[in-house]
Amino acid sequence: MKKEQKRRVILDSSLELFVRKGYAATTTRDIAQKADIAVGLLFYYFPTKEAVLEELINEATKGTEQVIPLFTQGLPPDKIFYSISSFITEMLNQKQGLAFFLLMSQTMALDCVSPHIREKCNKSEYVKASAEIIKAGQTQGLFKKNDALSLAYTFWGAIQGVAEMKYLYHDYIVPDGEVLYSILSRQPYGYERVLRNSD
Repeated sequence: MKKEQKRRVILDSSLELFVRKGYAATTTRDIAQKADIAVGLLFYYFPTKEAVLEELINEATKGTEQVIPLFTQGLPPDKIFYSISSFITEMLNQKQGLAFFLLMSQTMALDCVSPHIREKCNKSEYVKASAEIIKAGQTQGLFKKNDALSLAYTFWGAIQGVAEMKYLYHDYIVPDGEVLYSILSRQPYGYERVLRNSD
């Protein structure tokens, strides 16, 4: 097995273990056993367990950062959340995307990792940016008239809940973007309207 392939196996094995057992409960021996390598070889690729976690978080943030341009392209508020809803539901239907999403949320709550790693997982700027866009959508009559920040937390919290349900229950079907979008929309069929206007 080539060096990069072995490194990939270590990362994939660690991702599965961190999500299933938790980072703190997973040992380097667990990772080595799952990856079918010696513990000493694991340390050749990664000096510490935390180094493995940080590499996984770096990979995870590359995926979530695809959302950032949506906040800066000047799109109408409804189309921004339509796009976010579509992107997130697609990601959660992919095994690795789902695992990355859960790993980032778990890591935020860990006291046993370096603060700079936890900070990489802190996506509070998404919530704040979402609240500003929700405010703009409220003035246009697109979104519900609740507190914008509360709506933003509810929207992202629902996504977190969907991710956890998908992981826990194998027969769970991730709802389509209309369900997520309906958290915000004042219109009963607001999502279809956005789709029509996007054509």
